[in-house]
Amino acid sequence: MLRTAFDPHSARMLAERRASANAAAVRGQELAAEPGVAVGLAGPVAAESARAHYSHDGALSVTYWVAEWPRNKVYSTALAPLLGEGEHRRAFSLHVEPLTPRAAEREVMRERTARHVAVSMRHKSGQIVPEHEKQALHRAEAQDAERAAGHGLVRFSAYVTVTVTDAADLEDACSALEADASGARIELQRLWFAQDIGFACGALPVGMGLPKKRW
Repeated sequence: MLRTAFDPHSARMLAERRASANAAAVRGQELAAEPGVAVGLAGPVAAESARAHYSHDGALSVTYWVAEWPRNKVYSTALAPLLGEGEHRRAFSLHVEPLTPRAAEREVMRERTARHVAVSMRHKSGQIVPEHEKQALHRAEAQDAERAAGHGLVRFSAYVTVTVTDAADLEDACSALEADASGARIELQRLWFAQDIGFACGALPVGMGLPKKRW
């Protein structure tokens, strides 16, 4: 997976190697070498990070951060537009970090206090409380009740990477991805000046964690 992420051109060679290994196993023969990729050869031969894309071996990639998820209820096929097989290769990664009980309590109480203060200030000043603030307060209260009942709290983030083997196709592939995300009511943010890190988070299954949260 690492090798083909950096160099899509190697997919055919690896597929042929796996086919040969399977055929040899059927015949009961021993392989001269493992059908996979050596650890030292899994990474890129050369790579360069630019302002808006990441060049690696024989391909170029652009990574987006999922900045906004759908605000209404969705079905299990909500991510289908992003994951659909198209002309260009795409990778989607969801990173989840469970919080400790004490950290979860701090997060929930900080959110609930902020929402409660906002609603109380509007009441005191005689203003009408907007529906979105009422709903935000109800969500914070419900989350606190769920936490008290024993449910856990997590931080999560998602990244989408599109990869092409021809530089002329890069912007068309990005436009197609952005259009599919818009149709799914998902807002994407291009990772300007951080495409190398974005590629590691979005296209490589290496278990990278989330950065520290900054207020």
